Amino acid sequence: EPQKNLTTLLIALAQVKTKVKIIMVGQGNQTQKLLNLARQLKLNLVIKPSIAHSQLPKVYRSTDLFVLPSLIEGSPKVLLEAMACGLPIVATRVPGIKGMIEHKVTGLLVEPTVSGLTAGINKILTQPLLARRLGRAARFRAVKQYNQDKIMASEIKFLQSCAR
Repeated sequence: EPQKNLTTLLIALAQVKTKVKIIMVGQGNQTQKLLNLARQLKLNLVIKPSIAHSQLPKVYRSTDLFVLPSLIEGSPKVLLEAMACGLPIVATRVPGIKGMIEHKVTGLLVEPTVSGLTAGINKILTQPLLARRLGRAARFRAVKQYNQDKIMASEIKFLQSCAR
């Protein structure tokens, strides 16, 4: 969907220093537009239809980094999944994301622009030690801060606060 900012991501990826294979999972009304743009930009884009949740870790582990270019997010589960898989993260500095990623600690927060995304992606792809450090820190944070017990306790607290 437009708020996912995927067109901007593709334009940014066309400008990165390294040739990349882009994997997107899911369907939306922009699928054909994105495939056409990728073809025009000579990008290697694969859009997988929705897949079983149990298959997602395999997809995450097949990648070198995870990019969330959204213009706005609520509580992006996809970000937690990528963090739990130990991927270095490049994400936009927008509500819903900036509360989950600590810049230069658990990922890189960038502006939701072509130049912001390009710079963040280039940094991860050209600095393997940084990528490894960010991925490890992201996994540690996901396991420690977003484990099942903590999420359930947070949800229960929220539900109880709604009681009148």
